[in-house]
Amino acid sequence: MKRIHLLLLALLALFAGAPFRAAAEETFRDRVVVIPVGEDSLTSKQSFGFMNRILKRAQEEQARAVIFDLNTPGGLAWETSEMMMKSIQPLTIPTYAYVNPKAMSAGALISAACDKIYMAPVSSIGAAGIITSSGEEMDPVMRKKAESAFWAFTRSVVTEKGYRPEVVKAMMIPSDQEQQFGPVKLEKGALLTLTGKEAAARLEDGRPLLAQGTASSVTDLLAQEKVNAPVVTAEPTAFERIGLWIAWASPILILLGIGGIYMEFKTPGFGIGGIVAIAAFALFFFGNNIAGNLAGYETAALLVLGIVLLCVEFFVIPGTFIAAIAGGVCIFLALFGGMVSSWEWDHIIRDGQWDDVNTLAAVLGIPLLKLALGLTGG
Repeated sequence: MKRIHLLLLALLALFAGAPFRAAAEETFRDRVVVIPVGEDSLTSKQSFGFMNRILKRAQEEQARAVIFDLNTPGGLAWETSEMMMKSIQPLTIPTYAYVNPKAMSAGALISAACDKIYMAPVSSIGAAGIITSSGEEMDPVMRKKAESAFWAFTRSVVTEKGYRPEVVKAMMIPSDQEQQFGPVKLEKGALLTLTGKEAAARLEDGRPLLAQGTASSVTDLLAQEKVNAPVVTAEPTAFERIGLWIAWASPILILLGIGGIYMEFKTPGFGIGGIVAIAAFALFFFGNNIAGNLAGYETAALLVLGIVLLCVEFFVIPGTFIAAIAGGVCIFLALFGGMVSSWEWDHIIRDGQWDDVNTLAAVLGIPLLKLALGLTGG
C-alpha cells in the first residue's frame, strides 16, 4: 500500500507542475503578431490566459507590432479590464485593433486599449454596456457600482491612448439626454454603436471620432502604418489545446477518479481501479494547470493526503469516521480548488471582494457545478 501511495504522489506531481509548452514556438522578434479574437474568444477564461501569454511573449521577444483581429460580440468584463490595464496598456511595442467586421461590448474596450483602431469597410464597434454573466438584469445599485468601477478602469486607459473619453463612455453607460458625436445623433438612454465610416470620421479639430481609418485587410493596415515586417498568427500550443479540453471534461475525470478509488477499496491488491483513479486525477490536474486554474503541487498533494486519510479510515481505524471526514474534505477542496481560475482568485484576494456575492458566484459557480456533477456521478 505504501508503494501505491508513493506512485500516486509521483504521477500527480508530474502532471500538476508548470504548464508544458511547445519547445519550438516560432519567434516573435521583428514580426507582426496577429491575435485572432473570434466569436467565443472573450467568453472563455482560458482564452484570456492564452492572449495574455502571447502579449507577454511579444513584449519580451520585441515583436514589431501586435494586431488584434476582432470579430466578436463581446465577453467577460473583469478579464477584459484586467487585460486592458495589465497586458495591453504597459506594452512598449505598437498595438492595433482591426475591427473585422465587429467589435462589440468587450471587443470595443479591447480596441480602445490599443494605440490605433482600424475598421473594415463594412464594420461596427460599440454597445459596451455591462451585463451579468447570466444575462439577467442587474440591481440598480450594483449596476451603478459596476459602471463606476469599469468606467474608471477604461477612462484611465483610453485617455492615455489619446481617444475621446466621451465617445467610449457613451458606448458603456447610457445618458439621460440626447448626445451628438460627429455625424451620429444618440438618443436618450441608448448605447453608442458606430459603423466603420462613422468611427473614422474626422471632426472639426482634425482628429478622428474614434478610429484612425478603414482598412480592407491586415496587409492594408500595415501598409497604411508603413510597417514592413513578416506576419505571424498566434495560435494555442498543442498542450494548451489539450489542457482546455481536459478542463472542460473535469466532471467526467472526477467521476472516473472517485469510481476508481471506490473500486480499489472494494477489491484486494492493486488493480484496474487504482490505475483508473491515478490516470483520471493526473489528467485532471494536468489539464486544469495548463488551463490557468489553481491546479498545482499544493492541490495535488491535498488530494493525495485525502486519499491517504481514507485508507487510514478503511484499513487502520475503521469505524471512527474522523479520518474519513478529514479525507473527504481534503479531496473536495483539492478538486474544487483545481478548477478555480487563478486569474480571478488573485483578483478577489487583491481587491478584497469577499462580500461581493455576484463576483464570488461568477468565480466559484462553474467549479462547484462541475464538482457536483462529478461527485454525483461518481
